[in-house]
Amino acid sequence: TRLGEGCSARDRRAPRAPTCAPANYKRAHQTRAQYARTHMRTLFALALLAAPIAGLSLGSRALRLTPVHTVRRCASPTSEVIDISSTEQFDEALKNAGDSLVVVDYSTSWCGPCKIIAPKFDEFSETYKDVAFLKVMGDSSPEADKLMRSQGVRALPSFHFWKSQKMLDSISGAKTQALQDAIEANM
Repeated sequence: TRLGEGCSARDRRAPRAPTCAPANYKRAHQTRAQYARTHMRTLFALALLAAPIAGLSLGSRALRLTPVHTVRRCASPTSEVIDISSTEQFDEALKNAGDSLVVVDYSTSWCGPCKIIAPKFDEFSETYKDVAFLKVMGDSSPEADKLMRSQGVRALPSFHFWKSQKMLDSISGAKTQALQDAIEANM
């Protein structure tokens, strides 16, 4: 640039950045206070975006988050799937079931087919009220992993059918119709 077009002669000779430096220089050399303000604005924007997802809304006058109350319109389930995480819990559940059928779902949190059939398994627990439904998540605890290994589970998801504390049948894979047929056959 020429002298008088934004840069002074002193600025051109100085080893420091001239006053006519491009915007990139200014952004790269923000003061700590400017950086903190920019960072806080970013965090606030993220909070605004995340609030509806987390079930929160912003208060009208303050920057505090207040919970949003939601109304659930579905009926509560009449039967439930019982989570089992140890051999002791498993033995107790089989003993409490008596002569009724017990269906055990062996799965893990990382298993894709397990996630696909889980809602159907929950639905079956509501449909078949006289059947006990248990779920063992193998990666939830070392005891649950030990239980899965002791039961000989080698494929996920696996479903074992128990009656009177004796295993009757087992199915491997996320096959909804096969699972329903096995429940009805072993009732």
